[in-house]
Formats: sequence, structure tokens, C-alpha cells
Amino acid sequence: MSTRRNTGDRPVLGLFPALRGEIGGLAWTFTVCVVSGLTLAGLVVGTAAIVGTAVVEHRSPAAWIWPVLGGAVLLRAVLTWHEMDVSHSLAYRVLAALRMSLFAGYSRSTPSRRGGDGSGDRAATAMGDIEKLEFFYAHTLAQLAATGVVVLAGLTILTVVSPRMALVVLVAAALLLASTGILAGRSRTLGEQIQRTNSAVSARVVESLTGRREILGFGLEGRVLADLDKLTLASARDQARLAQVAVLAKGVRDVIGVAGAVGLFLVAMDSPGMSFALVPPLVAGAFAVLGPVADAASTLSQLHAHRASARRVLAGIAGSAEIADAPVPQPLPVGALGIEVAGVSFAYDWRVPVLTDLSLVIAPGERVAIRGVSGAGKTTLAHLLSRLWAPDRGSITLVGVDAHRTDLSEISDADFRTVVSVVDQDALLFHGTIFDNLRIGAPDATDADLRRALAQVGAADFVAAWPDGANTIIGERGTALSGGQRSRLCLARALAAQPRILILDETTANLDPAAERAVTSVVQGLPQDVTVITIAHRASTLAASGRIIDIRRPA
Repeated sequence: MSTRRNTGDRPVLGLFPALRGEIGGLAWTFTVCVVSGLTLAGLVVGTAAIVGTAVVEHRSPAAWIWPVLGGAVLLRAVLTWHEMDVSHSLAYRVLAALRMSLFAGYSRSTPSRRGGDGSGDRAATAMGDIEKLEFFYAHTLAQLAATGVVVLAGLTILTVVSPRMALVVLVAAALLLASTGILAGRSRTLGEQIQRTNSAVSARVVESLTGRREILGFGLEGRVLADLDKLTLASARDQARLAQVAVLAKGVRDVIGVAGAVGLFLVAMDSPGMSFALVPPLVAGAFAVLGPVADAASTLSQLHAHRASARRVLAGIAGSAEIADAPVPQPLPVGALGIEVAGVSFAYDWRVPVLTDLSLVIAPGERVAIRGVSGAGKTTLAHLLSRLWAPDRGSITLVGVDAHRTDLSEISDADFRTVVSVVDQDALLFHGTIFDNLRIGAPDATDADLRRALAQVGAADFVAAWPDGANTIIGERGTALSGGQRSRLCLARALAAQPRILILDETTANLDPAAERAVTSVVQGLPQDVTVITIAHRASTLAASGRIIDIRRPA
């Protein structure tokens, strides 16, 4: 699907492919809404017919009408309850489907060399925008479609009974729908501006919570609150303007509705041969058609916010992968793995070269350190070796102990992730238990396996000292832990996956000498068939590696 189509004039329709698994639920909700709407229209017309018969003809309706109306009331009540039940169930499934599609797009395009939206923007889209769209797809869409069916059925019956009244209803309905175009451009502009501002508020809140230590440390509380206040006031002003536009549009719809009512009564009273007893049910039936049309026109006039949300969600879903998975995956070499980098060049989106014609060879099971000044491309190389990005030119090849060679582009991503683990200085610990965090890299590992990994990195003692041991809940990012504890747990998570290649990117950069020596000792004690690539500045960390490779910043 092209980006133009995704972000064009019909972004709401563009999300249907992400909801194809919920078509059955949408269809059933639509069916329930149609039957419920027709039942309500029948009740209105039937009640009006009873009144007309009693007032004009002074007689009671047939006895069978009462149980029919009673059954219709009961059916309407059951359908109303069932509609709420199925639409709420559908709402959660729509939420899940859209968020899964959005997360898939985010995961394909993260990390991206092109930058783009920050985590706060993405969180705002995943939460606020999708929740707004969930209500539309699970509740509003079926009701709009059902309104079309009820209106068509009502117009058909009116045409048979009173073509002139049907014409009045048709003209009034057309004018009501056309009224959605009144000030539509202004409404759309204001609505999209409100959505952008609200998303900016959500993004700023997420970013502020993430960087709260820095905000407090630099005394930025006042500035952050001022920014949020400014954005909130801007949103409030735009919402007030949008409310004024909505009131004006509603006034136009009310005028059309009153004019339609007057026209209906004039046509009814001027219809020769029509019994006055038929006037109440016919007028009631006409209003049973116009009422839903007016509601639909009001709903359609407010879809600007949904369009803005849909554009952002579609943009996220359409995120493209930096590396396409191998169409015909090749098997991984057996045993220890080495890496050969041949003529690799790489640049970010601003086209400044970071690596130029880089070549190096790392033997299976070798311990090497990569050294270079800031900006020389050390971390970029780590990303390339871990296949988060692909080189612009050149190749990266896995080499087995039997000299079997396989280019990274020929290996499936799922297979590659089973043999390579990366630990960098900003490695994250997630909210959950110690075991939860370790199982991220080894979902099938037993508790005993995880305890061995903790013992391997020297974390078993301090974890055992906690109240719940390895089942202790740690906060997001592990902020309550020391730097050494976080580094050891991140290293244990990597080792629990039993990698054949371990990449350490400045893992010890923020550790004190004692913690650095402990982590270095763990790495030195790894099995000889594990290839270890250490990226570091510290001389002590570099000295612990068997070989040092220097890379230089491109000229």
C-alpha cells in the first residue's frame, strides 16, 4: 500500500486491511443495528397508528396489535443490550488489532537511520489515536451503515403510500447530509490542529516522565509545566472555536428539520383521499427516517478528528523495515561463529558517511575489542553486526569453524536472533520480575537455567538478598538498581539466550572500577566457542581482550 493512499483523503477506510480479522464482528454489529433500528421505527409508526385510529376514528385498535407492540418493545430492549454487548467486545478486538498492526510497523522501522517520531509521539498514537478510532469502528461505523438501510426501507414504504411525502423526506435528508459540508474545511482544520496539539501534550508528558531525573536535576520543572500549559491553552482555544462551528452547523440542521416537518404536514393535509387516521403514522414514519439522518449528519461532521488519527496510525503501520528478511533463508553455520566485514560503508539519512570501506575479520571464538574516537562509528558497527541496519555497500558474513560462509542478508531474522546477543550501556530493564527480564531473550528457559545465568554474572548473591529473590519486581528501566547491578542483569539476560556471538557496546562505561573488573571477569570466563566483540574506550576494558581493532573516522 502506498504512502499516498495511506495518508490521502480517506485514511479511515485505509485502516480496514488491519481489521480484516474483525469483518465478521463488524457485519454482525451492523446486522443487530439494522434490526434494532427497524424495530424502533416500527414501534414509532405502530404507536402513532394507534393514536390516529383512536383520535380520528374513535375506535380501539385490533386486539392483536397489543401483543405485537409488546413483543417489539421486548425485542428492542434485547437488541439494545445485545448491541452494547457485541460492540464492546468488538471494541477490545479492534483495539488489539490496530495496536498489533501499529506495533508491527514500529518494530519494522525501529531503529531507523532516518530518525522521525520520538517515543512520546508513538505512545500518543498507540494510545490516544487508536482509542478514538476504536470507538468509531466498533460503535459508530455500524450505526452509520444501519442508518442507511433504515432510511432506504422507510423511503421505499413512504414512496408506495405517499410519493409526495417521500419526496419531502428525500429532499430534507439530502439537505441534512449536504449540511455536513458547511464549514467542513474549517472544522477539519481545527480538528486536525486539536489532534496535533493533544498528541504533542501526550508526547511531552511521556518524554517528561521518561526524563524526570534530568528535569529535576537541571531544575526544568517550571519550563516543562509552562510548555504543557501553553499547549493545553492552545488546544482549549481551538476546541472553543470548533464548538462554535459545531453549534452553527447544528443550527443549520435544525432549520432543515423544522422545514421538513412543516413540509410533511402541508403535504399530508393537502393529500386528497387520505384518511386523517393515516397522517400520524405517516408523519411519524417520516421522522423515523429523518431523525437517524440528522444524527448521521452530525456524526459525519465530526469525523475530522478520526481522519487525523487514522493518518498517524496508518503512517505507523506503514513503517518500512531497514532490512528485508531473507526470501529463501540459508542455514546457519554450525559451532562457533566468526564475522567477516568486507568493504562496508554506511551513512545516516543526512548522508554524512560514518563508515567508509571498512574491512575486518574476527575468527570463531575470538575475543576482540574495537577502539576508536567518538564519532568513528563504533556503535554503528555494532548495529550493523547485530543486523539492526544494513550496510550501504559491502558485506557482512558469518563464518563457521569449518569455513562455511553465510552472508547476513541470507539468514532469516528469527535464526539470526538465536545466535547473537547485544548488551550496550543503555540496555533497558523492563517493569517486571528478574525472571521476566531474563526470559525476554530466552522465553523457554527454566528457572534453573536463569539462576545459572545470574550466578554466571555474579548477580546471584544480591538477587537472593532481595525479599522475593528473582521474583522481585523491579521498576521500569531498573532505576532503583545500581549501575553495576543493571549491567550484570542485562548481561545475564544476554547469556541466558546462549549466544554464539556476544556484542558488548560500552557495557562497562558507567561502572566503577570494581564493577568493571567483575563484568570483565565474567566475559573472560565465557566458553571458548562464544565469540565476544567488545566496544570500549577504557584502557582496562581494552586490555582484557585478546586483540584490539582500531577504526577511524572517515576523512
